[in-house]
Amino acid sequence: MRLGKTAMAGVAIAALAAVTGTVSAAAASPTASPATAQSTTLIFTVHFSPFEVLHLNPNPDPKTGFGFGDELTFYDQLFTPRHPRRR
Repeated sequence: MRLGKTAMAGVAIAALAAVTGTVSAAAASPTASPATAQSTTLIFTVHFSPFEVLHLNPNPDPKTGFGFGDELTFYDQLFTPRHPRRR
């Protein structure tokens, strides 16, 4: 009798999995079609800053003076006009 209940539970789980797979396949979205996107040109004024080298490696390469972990830092700023032109 115990084998019958186990088999019945297995059949129920398999049926539930089949139904779930069918429902999820039916709910999938259709393939996306390419849409025409409008392009916008962005215009910036750039204020460059001098870069700084942070020598963090105590044993730099003698040829270059740089080592692993050294960093270059900078602070460039991008500005946009108040009323950007659309092209």
